[in-house]
Amino acid sequence: MLKNTLSRLVLTSLIAFHLINSYPQQNIPETDMQWVDSVFRTLKLEEQISQLIIVDSYSDRDINHEAELTSLIRNNKIGGLFFHKGSPSKQVVLSDFYQSQSKIPLIMAMNPDPRPGNLTMAAVKNDSLIYMAGKEQGRKFCRLGIQLCLTEATDTWSKKKEGLYIMAMQSEKIFYDTTLSRSLAAVKEPEKITDHILSSVNYLVSSPQNVNKLIAGIKNAVFSGQISRQVLEKQCRKALAAKASPGFSGREKINEKELLSDLNNTGSRILIRKLLKESITVLNNYGSIIPVKNLGTCRIASLSIGDDKLPHYYKMLDKYSRIDHYDWDPETQDFSDLLRSLEGYDLLITGISLSGCKDHNLQPVYSLISDSLSIIQDSLNTIISIFGEPFILNDLHGIDKAGGLLLTYEDSRLAQEMAAQLIFGAIAARGSLPLNINKNYTKGYGLETNELSRLGFAIPEEVGLDSKKLNNTIDSIAMLGLNAGAYPGCQVLVARNGKIVLHKTYGYHTYENRNPVNKNDIYDFASVTKITGTLPALMRLVDEGKIDIDDKLSKYWPDFKHSNKSELSIREILAHQSGMIPYIKFWEKTLKKNGTYKTRIFKHDSSEKFCDPVAAGLYMNKNYRKKMYKEIKRSPVSEEKKYVYSGLSFYLYPQIIENLSGSNYETYVKTNIYRPLGAYSLTYTPSYHFPLQQIIPTEYDSFFRHMQLHGYVHDEGAAMMGGVSGNAGLFGKAVDLAKLMDMYLNMGYYGDKQFISEKTMREFTAYQYPDNNNRRGLGFDKPKVNNRELPAEEQYPTGSVSASSFGHSGYTGTFTWVDPEEQILLVFLSNRVYPTRNNSLLYKMNIRPAILESIYSSIIQ
Repeated sequence: MLKNTLSRLVLTSLIAFHLINSYPQQNIPETDMQWVDSVFRTLKLEEQISQLIIVDSYSDRDINHEAELTSLIRNNKIGGLFFHKGSPSKQVVLSDFYQSQSKIPLIMAMNPDPRPGNLTMAAVKNDSLIYMAGKEQGRKFCRLGIQLCLTEATDTWSKKKEGLYIMAMQSEKIFYDTTLSRSLAAVKEPEKITDHILSSVNYLVSSPQNVNKLIAGIKNAVFSGQISRQVLEKQCRKALAAKASPGFSGREKINEKELLSDLNNTGSRILIRKLLKESITVLNNYGSIIPVKNLGTCRIASLSIGDDKLPHYYKMLDKYSRIDHYDWDPETQDFSDLLRSLEGYDLLITGISLSGCKDHNLQPVYSLISDSLSIIQDSLNTIISIFGEPFILNDLHGIDKAGGLLLTYEDSRLAQEMAAQLIFGAIAARGSLPLNINKNYTKGYGLETNELSRLGFAIPEEVGLDSKKLNNTIDSIAMLGLNAGAYPGCQVLVARNGKIVLHKTYGYHTYENRNPVNKNDIYDFASVTKITGTLPALMRLVDEGKIDIDDKLSKYWPDFKHSNKSELSIREILAHQSGMIPYIKFWEKTLKKNGTYKTRIFKHDSSEKFCDPVAAGLYMNKNYRKKMYKEIKRSPVSEEKKYVYSGLSFYLYPQIIENLSGSNYETYVKTNIYRPLGAYSLTYTPSYHFPLQQIIPTEYDSFFRHMQLHGYVHDEGAAMMGGVSGNAGLFGKAVDLAKLMDMYLNMGYYGDKQFISEKTMREFTAYQYPDNNNRRGLGFDKPKVNNRELPAEEQYPTGSVSASSFGHSGYTGTFTWVDPEEQILLVFLSNRVYPTRNNSLLYKMNIRPAILESIYSSIIQ
């Protein structure tokens, strides 16, 4: 306790010292002080004054501006330049040139980087981040050849934060000066500058046009006695001493190579993301409405108000649940229509940014928004995000009644995305108000929220991956397959430590190159359905005690009791160890010898009897699946118990799940798994739920359905189950598949909910018969037994995966894998079977394992 108190006292003392000495007097070596003296003795009165003047410099101006500055440097011996707008590359070129034109080194000044802004920084409670921000600003200034951070004092920063920031910048050999506004005020009336004014600022900032006027004004003030010669000389020596201080880089040529990448390096990007995340301030959270829970039962709408539609905010919201979006312009749209549209929703998520209305009289708009939100809030739970100016809270009357209210201090893309992630619990709220807004929201106020272990979004380095290596390698592999014709298009999603760090699309829906692949496209998962449809339901039933994997399958499918499968256990069947054959071509017996359909089995029009959709305009007799079950029953079983992949039992599990749960199979997995995850795109028979333009086509079926398959399951057997089967038939988006896989990765936990017990997850994802060289878990695929000891060409799926990893592949060209040891998650989606399944380049080129391996090779050691 005493130790902590002493530490705080020492820190407070250091901060106070640095605030008093915000423009530090360095310990100048005696030889350098001799340089100060020798230079000072050569300066005329006008030149002593000039050393106190820093002139505005723009690197985006024309040659006339550059010539004007060059003349001031050569003829007036000004003290330095204050850089403003322009590119960093042009600035360093000019900086080197201007230094070469000055007999005395120039001090180069800039404002702090506006990213993130003062309010954002002031809202961050984490002191170590403030210190890191100061260090980073100092690093950037050094890289640009800047020695002085020249800024205005702000009352939004606490003395402690400002002190930390200054200490950090000074540790990078950067001077910090907050006298900007005073020095500018002094320049406006040079004839009124006195000893007091001159000694209260370190530099006078002037436009090029006013330099001579300023010099003359101060010179007159010296002659008239308003300014003593001693004060002027002291300030001039102080300016020269800064240029003699250790670490001053005024004469060093700036290295232009890789300047932009150095300024915006990964460390800088991570820090900006951390600062912005830590700054978001939650002001209301009635009933703990933030983060949003119960995604399976909550009907959500979003509302965009104002000229700026906040596209990144709403796109990010979409990644967490099914949300219906509405736009409303208070000046042009009738509110009653909007109110009717919002009936029946449980939650409204609103974003407000009026940055696009700066030239308008906003008071009428504020009144309209206030009145409308008040009406909405009376009947609907509401979460409101305010982007940008915090004082808008005073103009939006009644906003304090919103169930959830959060504030970012800018409306950048990153701010919008972070706010959406916070609402759904991918990140937590930690910020506090940096200033007083009103009596309800005072300086320092801010509510904290918790994370819900939902997938968030980050850059690779935040989770220990090299972004350049990861992106370049995956781009190369994906494009290699694309250019070779292994698939017309694909997409890749990579996550680590619960953060999606890469989600890219390549190519088109088809080789006609008409529809580019989109992140929201719906894919046929094929056999990935086994672990995403069947397994989550079975594991829940295991947890509920309704099924025992060591029981005989015949216990749950009585028709097997008097068959060659009567003694097969669920464990050995799920592990592909039972001796069952791989598959049956059910469709062959449904065709006549001439290849046409048997009319008792198929019709082109649906009816009560012919109601199982097999393809567009083709329906199967609902009773025919009984014959399929009989074919499975009669199929041979090998006496040799070894690993042979078989999907036959997966035709049976949906009915078993219905019998044990008392619920329709698809309804069961959607109600208990997909919707609570927020994975609303995971569905069977997608053409009933999504437009065809959003669904990726698969094969042209030339032997059974005789048509291009689009929106209907590719697998023939699953199609004959009406598209709803345990072996195939599930469709969905990459991000929603990732949610399910992340739940598996976290041993059944996601979004503050334990979907499946950790015990059951570990059992299903463990090797079942490793002594028999069987690599399978219970339904899950796994690496080969002793995988890392095998020759590289024999390893599966790749040599770097851990023994605890698991996943599955799909015949249509899909693949997903997770590794608990490295917290890695991969989703790869393609339609390699378009237009024909005979295209096996995806396998031959080893595309999917290569992409998985690239993630491991990108881990930063």
